[in-house]
Amino acid sequence: YYVTSPNMAYVPTIIQGIVHVQRRPDGRYGPADPLVSPQIHVPCFAYVAAVLKQVPSCHPYHVMWCTPFADDFEALTGTPVTGLGFLRDDFISPFVALARDLSKRIIAHGLQTGGNDFPMLRWHELLVSQALSRLRLMPASFADQTLQLRTLQRHFLFANAYLEYFWRVRHLGCLPKDASPPSQFMGAWSSSAADVHILSALGLPVWLVRQSVVPAVRSELGLLVQSVALPEEARCPCPGAPSLYTGLVGEKHLATILYARPEYLDVSCVPSASSQETMCPAPPVSQAIAHKMAAASKARLTTSSGQYTDYGAPRKKKRDRADDRAGSTPPPPMTHGRNKFKEFDHPWMPPAIPSWRAAMDAITPVPAATGAGPAWGYWVPEPALLISPNTRERQIRYLTNWVRARPVWLFMLQIPGSRATAVASQFWRSYLYGVPDDFRPDTRVGHRRVAIQHIFGQCFSADRLTDDTTSPIRWHRHVFCELPEELAPMVVWEAFELGFRYELLALDRYMRRSNAPDGEARREQLLARVFPDSCLLALPELPSQDTAGLFARLPHRRVSALNALRDVLALWPGCPPGILDAQPLSGTMSVATIERFEGMLASFYVDSFYHVARRPPILPHLCP
Repeated sequence: YYVTSPNMAYVPTIIQGIVHVQRRPDGRYGPADPLVSPQIHVPCFAYVAAVLKQVPSCHPYHVMWCTPFADDFEALTGTPVTGLGFLRDDFISPFVALARDLSKRIIAHGLQTGGNDFPMLRWHELLVSQALSRLRLMPASFADQTLQLRTLQRHFLFANAYLEYFWRVRHLGCLPKDASPPSQFMGAWSSSAADVHILSALGLPVWLVRQSVVPAVRSELGLLVQSVALPEEARCPCPGAPSLYTGLVGEKHLATILYARPEYLDVSCVPSASSQETMCPAPPVSQAIAHKMAAASKARLTTSSGQYTDYGAPRKKKRDRADDRAGSTPPPPMTHGRNKFKEFDHPWMPPAIPSWRAAMDAITPVPAATGAGPAWGYWVPEPALLISPNTRERQIRYLTNWVRARPVWLFMLQIPGSRATAVASQFWRSYLYGVPDDFRPDTRVGHRRVAIQHIFGQCFSADRLTDDTTSPIRWHRHVFCELPEELAPMVVWEAFELGFRYELLALDRYMRRSNAPDGEARREQLLARVFPDSCLLALPELPSQDTAGLFARLPHRRVSALNALRDVLALWPGCPPGILDAQPLSGTMSVATIERFEGMLASFYVDSFYHVARRPPILPHLCP
């Protein structure tokens, strides 16, 4: 083939034929990436031709090519795992400003075009927003935070390309003189002369590729120019990188890249896997399995090397003759311990929301059906467990150790195979109590503590595990070594809030399974609207008395959150007509109307969760 161009004085490396799209550790996708090299022109993704090339440091967008250094990372202290943290605020602040400016430009684009039907632009805006939220709220390793930054940078550039391309379409034939020259954009190639003519008229780089023999003369072809090689990092093979697509260049290969939503280097969707077999969270680890895990770990604790065996993997159990007896009734879900259907009585417990409390009280515990699976585990420890010890000293110790474990635990909830939901209450008690000085792996407490170490050890190497309980820990805007008693009610309330958020996400995954490439991001966007600042996976800050949300004491401040929750529940099968047909709440409605609607939502949610999870849910509570 030979290549000509109406507006460029160089020829790029033409990516054609069979390509292998791989997600590389640097967040790019190899030679087939539109941010690396010009790609084939595809009408539905024509805007990628307007992707900016790297700009000089004086340009306001230059940070979109910045790579953070180790000094830009601030590690957390006082956590049970080292190496987790955040990129510094001064490094992130330019991205916050640019993301805010991007949203304004998208709003202006909608006003100028007289519509709102541009899904790809909204998709890129969504991923910019979600990546920025994770950078600011979710602790992770330096490499994982860098990958989140790459996601933000990539989709900002794609969104900017979309706006640039359609701005040029609106001004076709009358481009202003101050429009950016073609040399600033990546461009595209095509074998269609009509496509080349359109891109050239838009002032974007374009090359016509024709399958033919290069003529011996160059009478009307113009100057012969040199071809430009791919960047070295794109040319280098990347063995071991996950393959996302193998096939011909074109719409499918571009869609794979544009819809890709990497979470972290080792992180998948939260909190459960996407396959049907593992849609529900793992059940709590049984006591027998815990003892096996502890026994197998004794050598690991006393030696520097050792291989971990996953004793927690599902196994077939022997069939009991009692199962075949006619009329045998499985045991009810609650047979011992605290009644989890009732509110725990403690001064630090946040007040219950009357409508949600009434929905829980209306549940009648029933025996499990024959053949029913195990009950769901918990994403965070039960809030009542954090204040269950008999003495105030132990209660403070439990809460302090939870605050120390909290950043790591939120990170673990994102990791497939971490089995975070498999940690039963007795293991949490042993962990939160702490490791005594005379700790022995062969004791009952030792078995439980070792089981916790196994859970952490599946996600982190042994040299990153630590029992540091003396370094200060940061919790929102507070820094302490031991939790001040006046903060205890807010820690308990946050545990309720986090538990409800992750359970809502898990139940929505169960009720609305989706294999669409943008399904999880759209789901997270929908659920995030229920909570302040559209943050689903963590709290950006502790709420004030005036903050609107499900937890607000004044019913009228719960209106927007209830409307957003209704939008979620309305998509679930079996949603009652009273919810589907109801008008959205407004601030002019009476308290009785708001609470009646709130009661319908709470009742449907609680009933659905109990039916699916076979245990009572963690409910939102009023903010103390």
